[in-house]
Amino acid sequence: MSRGVRGHPTGAHEARSYILAIFSGFLLTLAFPRWNLWPLAWAALIPLFHALEKARSRKQAFIFGFTAGFVFFLLSLSWLRHVTVFGLFFVAAMQTAYWGVFGLVSFETQRAGKRLAPAILLPAVWVALEFIRSEIPVWGFGWNLLGYSQAPNLWIAQLASLIGAYGVGFLVFLGNAVLYSVIRRGKSELRTAFLFLLLIGAGLLFGWSRMVSAAGEPRFRVTVLQGNIPQLLKWDPAYREQILKIYLNLTELAGYDRPQLIVWPEAAYPGFFNRELEAGRVRALVRKIETPLLVGSPHQEDDGFFNSAYLLDRSGDTLQRYDKIRLVPFGEYVPWKPVFGFLERYAYSLGVGDFNAGREWTVFGLGESGPKFSVLVCFEDIFPGVARKFVGQGADFLTVITNDAWFGRSSAPYQHLQASIFRAIENGVSVVRAANSGVSGFITPEGRVAERVKNQEGKDTFVMGGMTYPVVWAKEKTFYRRGGWIFPVVCLAGVLVAGIFQRKESR
Repeated sequence: MSRGVRGHPTGAHEARSYILAIFSGFLLTLAFPRWNLWPLAWAALIPLFHALEKARSRKQAFIFGFTAGFVFFLLSLSWLRHVTVFGLFFVAAMQTAYWGVFGLVSFETQRAGKRLAPAILLPAVWVALEFIRSEIPVWGFGWNLLGYSQAPNLWIAQLASLIGAYGVGFLVFLGNAVLYSVIRRGKSELRTAFLFLLLIGAGLLFGWSRMVSAAGEPRFRVTVLQGNIPQLLKWDPAYREQILKIYLNLTELAGYDRPQLIVWPEAAYPGFFNRELEAGRVRALVRKIETPLLVGSPHQEDDGFFNSAYLLDRSGDTLQRYDKIRLVPFGEYVPWKPVFGFLERYAYSLGVGDFNAGREWTVFGLGESGPKFSVLVCFEDIFPGVARKFVGQGADFLTVITNDAWFGRSSAPYQHLQASIFRAIENGVSVVRAANSGVSGFITPEGRVAERVKNQEGKDTFVMGGMTYPVVWAKEKTFYRRGGWIFPVVCLAGVLVAGIFQRKESR
């Protein structure tokens, strides 16, 4: 058998490396909804590690990483096909590029040997890349971060209150690396494995203590409504009256529970709430039941459109409005039109909006004695920095209003829910979710989904209904809320310093 560069085999062995990379992407997919086999996340990257160890060049290492990532995103984001097949492949490729970069850095780290302490550097590289792909302006899309896989594993997930979702991802990656080292080197790595188990044990103990010491007071009764309006009918003028009646009826029924706030989902009002006479019917109902109402609705101004949320007081008057700040590229607007203008007509044919971004970080108030809260519209809850900003501005709890009906009967609503769970844990606040087709419900500051809208069979998506729950609004001053991006920024800085060090060493 011929040998390649660095003494690694080619041919059949190279094909095996591609298979291993594909297998890694497949295994990691199973760790996320709807499979929720979260323990797999602690070992899913091992096949990729083996493939990268056998890589013979930078190009091959990049391709191995890209292959694993492409399989993962193509499978885990398969729900995008309900909107656009082209978009599925485009988004998967964009997200996967970071995996390719990871493969390239892994190759360089192997060449550098022990000088770069790969056991610490590679998890830091992973976190740095997740941080960039999530937070980069315009293109940021922090969906299915590695740490999110641990949302069902609440004791470990509590660590997000210290180091955020990125830090939890660091631990999961480190677990993969330690397990791979034990498999490859046997007894010589048992000490490392023991130290890692001690670290995880400390994390579990912290998580347990945070769960059992959860705050119980004060509480604020909130009702979320789930209209379950089919996406194909949502903006059909022939169904506007029917849609409005659904939400008016659900709201009137909710009034009998005597909540202190009722929440409609994103764009639940089928028109421009500030420009149409039908909005008067909503205001009249609010006066009748004497309950404040949060209404998701598009907002029209002379200079454009906004994806907004209105807070009505018990008299039906508008108290405040929030205009969504973080818009979905190619979903709510076409970015960089001089570059992507050729896609504009195609995008609008798929229902892409032409919204403007809001500028004000609105914190809603319900009187001096009541709690303050902020609203995350659509997918704003996948951005840790957005939620933290609102809590830092004074929000006592967060409300997510969204519409995942776009993506059909898929894993999308449950993957989206995981992001909300981490925002609750990171910031030590409750999260209230109102989603057109689900999942609507209430998340405690510890990330537990306390209640959700569901039917008698327990189905929580594509069902109509409402749910009232006493929401805890006592904020916990978590370390993450005070420190924010400290952990991923330290990882990014460490990677850059290591890169500079390696360049000097190689001269």
